[in-house]
Amino acid sequence: NVSIMRRDSVFPLSIQRGSIATPTVSLSYMVDASVGYIQVDMFGAYTHEEFSRAIEKLQQQGMTKLIVDL
Repeated sequence: NVSIMRRDSVFPLSIQRGSIATPTVSLSYMVDASVGYIQVDMFGAYTHEEFSRAIEKLQQQGMTKLIVDL
């Protein structure tokens, strides 16, 4: 718990710790009609799922070749 002092008043404040999900696949787009691009910034617990979703999205757009930026 934290207290905030403003002028002559003190206000108690509760802070709750939480987790922040940080995406590991930051970019995925079509470079041209057949080439897709995926940028992986870091590896984490959900990188595989994020990467798989990006590949599926690009394949739906006609990707037959892929550039992976690690």
